[in-house]
Amino acid sequence: MKLEKCYTKKCQQQIKIVRDEAQKVFDMLSGIVEDRYLENIAEGIRILSLEPSNLEMMTKIERYNPCFNFSNFSIIKPSFFEKLNQEIEKLNGFFEKYRNKEEDDFDKKMDGFSKIQSFHNFMSIWSIYEIHPNKMKQPFAPDIVKEVEYEGLTVKVDKKVSWLEMWTLADHLIRKSGDTHHVFIESFDEDKKNPGRYKLSTGS
Repeated sequence: MKLEKCYTKKCQQQIKIVRDEAQKVFDMLSGIVEDRYLENIAEGIRILSLEPSNLEMMTKIERYNPCFNFSNFSIIKPSFFEKLNQEIEKLNGFFEKYRNKEEDDFDKKMDGFSKIQSFHNFMSIWSIYEIHPNKMKQPFAPDIVKEVEYEGLTVKVDKKVSWLEMWTLADHLIRKSGDTHHVFIESFDEDKKNPGRYKLSTGS
């Protein structure tokens, strides 16, 4: 039987969102996880007719859907339910070190950016985590940055700059805008029709 049939329409929509997210996790981690773990959890999920197979789908569904609880569905086939739970427990233990490392790495990045912010007396907060704090002095782009625009304000640059210099420019624009609410620097988007011209995007 299709497990989706047990849900309301709203829950089915939530499951689809979780499924898409979990598939990304599966694709990202499949290159570093032992095949036997992938095979076992994939088999367990296929048993319940949920596709595509992915690593933490079932735990994510339970977390995001109040109407879903594993115990409600043990009647389907207790042996399948028990096997799936066993595989989930294995995965939770296996990935615990990866989760902890990811959290530690994020905390270190946050601390690094906080120190830079304090040192330069920035009002803005850096939220582009693809770049490491230790690499902020590396070139922002291979070519010159002509200008940076924000909320109708523009600052001319016309030179190659580092990530730290882009933060300095962004902080200047945010201060000048008078907006003390949207101070999280989220991205610098290049104008495809005008290379070298960037638009600053912020959040709150």
